[in-house]
Amino acid sequence: MEAYEGFKRDWLEDEKPKTQFHDKMTKKRLKMFSDIRKKPSASNPNKVILQADRKLFAHMVLVAESRHLQMSDVLSHPLGPLPWALSNGDGTLRKTNKAVLARELEKQVLPAETIPGPSATIIDGMSLVQKMKGNDQTFSQRAASAQTQILHEGARSQRIYVVFDVYQEDSIKNAKSEQGCTTGIQFRNIAPGHRIQQWRRFLSSSANKANLIRFLVGEWKTPKLRDRLNDKQLYVASEESCLHITKDQ
Repeated sequence: MEAYEGFKRDWLEDEKPKTQFHDKMTKKRLKMFSDIRKKPSASNPNKVILQADRKLFAHMVLVAESRHLQMSDVLSHPLGPLPWALSNGDGTLRKTNKAVLARELEKQVLPAETIPGPSATIIDGMSLVQKMKGNDQTFSQRAASAQTQILHEGARSQRIYVVFDVYQEDSIKNAKSEQGCTTGIQFRNIAPGHRIQQWRRFLSSSANKANLIRFLVGEWKTPKLRDRLNDKQLYVASEESCLHITKDQ
């Protein structure tokens, strides 16, 4: 409506219009329903944040009334410039929250007071590593401590499955962790006798975690740590392989 009023005033109504009728018409950058507005941040003028148009909802109501649409049907579809279920407000892909999925799965299962045998124990390998305190200890000591914790968790099971995350260079998880932060020193080769000084900072790098997983699996396959398994069978899923570790092999 505003564009039409301007055209009528400048091109048609005035006795001496500012613009001749056959002159070239400039392109009007009219806002659409999916438009977003760029607004400089108050804390940093050079930083640009994306903010949804505050008049978007009002426009939706007007369109729904003029076209006899049901607002319940209109609001059942994603109306923003980005699908909020898959992306953040700045346009980056949204990282999934695995804890939400885990809670939904737990609702489908009733807790058991006693676990009948034979049974198996499944352990999230990286969750186990994140809980460990590794400052001032060597990588070899960390591997032994991790195996001790695994055997404790699966004390009543003959088969223990340890599943590790997969860390790829081109992934949503890796891009999220690298936004606005430094990952510190990356270890290409992990030496068993190297003493860890900053365990949390070491785990902030996806490359370090991938190398650590390979190191842990290699240490668990050594005869010294295999002897601690006794009659238990340890299965380790890492990247595209699944290893079977016993006392004898």
